[in-house]
Amino acid sequence: MIKFILNDQQIESCLPPQTVVLDFLRQTERIKSCKESCRTGGCGSCLVLLSNKKANQYHSVNSCLLTLGEASGKHLVTIEGFKQEKMNYIQQAMVEQHAAQCGYCTVGFIVALAAFLLEAQVFTVEQAIRHLDGNICRCTGYQSIKRAVAAICEEFSTLENKTFAHRLGWLVEKQIIPKYFFGISKRLQEIQDQRIEVVPESNFVFIAGGTDLLLQDKLPENLVYLSNRDDLKQITNQQQTVYIGSAVTITNLQNSAVIHKNLPAMSTYLDQIASKPIRNSATIGGNIVSAAPTADICVIFLALQTTLLLNNKQKTREVLLEDFFLGKRKVDKHPHELLEQIIFSLPQQNTFFNFEKIAKRSCFDTATVNSAINIKMEKETIREIDISFGGVASKPILLQKTMDFLKNKMLTVKSIQEANNIAQLEISPTDDIRGSSQYKRLLVRQLIYAHFLKLFPKKIQGVDLF
Repeated sequence: MIKFILNDQQIESCLPPQTVVLDFLRQTERIKSCKESCRTGGCGSCLVLLSNKKANQYHSVNSCLLTLGEASGKHLVTIEGFKQEKMNYIQQAMVEQHAAQCGYCTVGFIVALAAFLLEAQVFTVEQAIRHLDGNICRCTGYQSIKRAVAAICEEFSTLENKTFAHRLGWLVEKQIIPKYFFGISKRLQEIQDQRIEVVPESNFVFIAGGTDLLLQDKLPENLVYLSNRDDLKQITNQQQTVYIGSAVTITNLQNSAVIHKNLPAMSTYLDQIASKPIRNSATIGGNIVSAAPTADICVIFLALQTTLLLNNKQKTREVLLEDFFLGKRKVDKHPHELLEQIIFSLPQQNTFFNFEKIAKRSCFDTATVNSAINIKMEKETIREIDISFGGVASKPILLQKTMDFLKNKMLTVKSIQEANNIAQLEISPTDDIRGSSQYKRLLVRQLIYAHFLKLFPKKIQGVDLF
């Protein structure tokens, strides 16, 4: 029995946990405001809000990439969950600025803006638009939507840096969200006290986010939801070593104080991954285990010399991330082995990190080629270096021969050019829908140059490289 709260209604469902929430809403609950369109999380027309188990956080998520099992014990909100006597300010702003045209996308935009008001720390137009990067308007009414966003940001600027309880009260007072939100936390606790977690003994599949798993034609029947494991949702720092639980989402990583302090540009890099709703659901562990050849998370953590901790309930083992990838979508992991932690050391003094990605779209697109570099300098000499690439082999790779060549070399234009020649011998790109092998080889050259131009602009000049 799956129990959760849908808007203001408690739901008890005997449907399989792997049932897609979008199908449940449209077919079982007859809620048609969530539109069925791309079913890949790329358009935002099926957007909903999902709370955590304490209902002190809400995020926008794609209901087409969400299962009932993931919603268990949480608060799920569709546009109907905001219904009051009058339209709320978000809805009114969309109407007044003529931001609702055919209406197909409008519900998704309103839900995304509600999520923005519930979770954002800075209320600027730029930040609001970043919350909309998973929404597409078919009528190209973006300018009117931006005007509505500007009006909303001006009206609610006083919400900045408030606690969630204060923010919730303020939003209820302003009639953005209904009063029933006040009682959700207590109601969820009652549901969770009654709920019994059943874990299959065999033939099960771990799911952590599921944004990649739900794109399969048929989902496995026995799913074990790692989002229910609080111990897998922590980011800790001990003696310059970071431990990331496998169920940590990309958004969690972006908001981590440990990451902000030691890798301040990481949030910008992660903004290039998918869209806001998908980053709210997709997990670090799930991205690594999926082992897509162009997976951005895999490329980033390869360059950070990452180690994985795996557990099969009988023993644990550690494996280097570079050894974990065996081939396209193949990893060194037994079926019932759980990836528990992602471990890496924080950058030391005089260590520089950068990530680059080339894709056809800036949001919600798979990389054609992506790359990360982690380089430690001693005056003008490269003492240690890691360069990773995705999209140029059957798996994310480290350019080992290139790294060996650059280690202990002086940082010069000539050494970078020679390293690039070696890199061309280490990659094996193929033609596909994202580009030809020749194009990808060109991108490898350009991205290596881009790393050094960005990290050492006073030392390396672009005019000298070409």
